Amino acid sequence: MDPRDFLALARKLGSATAPAELRTAISRAYYSVFNIACETIRNLGCEVSRGSDAHGYIRSQLSNCSSDELKKAGVSIGTLHNHRIRADYELQECNVENPNTARLMVKLADMVISTLDSHVREKAKKEQFKRSLREYEQKITQHRKSH
Repeated sequence: MDPRDFLALARKLGSATAPAELRTAISRAYYSVFNIACETIRNLGCEVSRGSDAHGYIRSQLSNCSSDELKKAGVSIGTLHNHRIRADYELQECNVENPNTARLMVKLADMVISTLDSHVREKAKKEQFKRSLREYEQKITQHRKSH
């Protein structure tokens, strides 16, 4: 399955008004970005955990890249993830039932995906992206070995 289909569904649900649809739009927007980011990082030859810690690790990988755009994408993934948690688990949280919030999260997901796409489409950006990911992996590996 193409994770971009989740974003298409999020767009459709984000224009609804029912709480369940708006919450689902936020959740699908996040999972679209998460799965595309995982796929992108793996395609660049780097590891991505398959456990629950993958969510934080993806965010950290991007936030530690040398590109300001990728750093911003990492922060945005964190924002999307926080909203997804509220949408899926915090049923008393009403802000995620606001159509403007859902549309904003869909727009944010779109921007992150565009950033990732541009960093693999353009050769120089792709090499910088790959180098940053590998440097981060090396830092993490060294940190684990020293502790």
